[in-house]
Amino acid sequence: MLLLLITFIIRPSLTKLITRPRNMAVVAGNDVIIRCSSDQVRWNASWTRFGEDGRVSLFREGQRMPEIDGRRFVMEATDSGRLDLSVREARVEDAGLYVCSDSEHHASAHLLVVTSPPTCSVIMSSSLREL
Repeated sequence: MLLLLITFIIRPSLTKLITRPRNMAVVAGNDVIIRCSSDQVRWNASWTRFGEDGRVSLFREGQRMPEIDGRRFVMEATDSGRLDLSVREARVEDAGLYVCSDSEHHASAHLLVVTSPPTCSVIMSSSLREL
């Protein structure tokens, strides 16, 4: 009986986030998926955004918050431990720090939303003297 109790107490501490979200950039109007996963099934996953408008809970304990647009913010929580967050048709105000949580562990990533794709210029020279 004591062995069973010890196993139960130790087991939750062995869980971990195995795919941590990465910092990402997206052009406004495009979709982006912020990937996160746990090593166990986690139906109590949460996503929170910290942006210019403050802290916004998107999903708490696997449920989308009522004020969140379900067409634009979708969490894929699977029995294999995926906790991915899709942001559809990203807007500039969606930029910020996103925190993925499985109730025991937290990981974060920044999302940058730009209004146009980055550009660069290349100047070609025909001779070394021009450089």
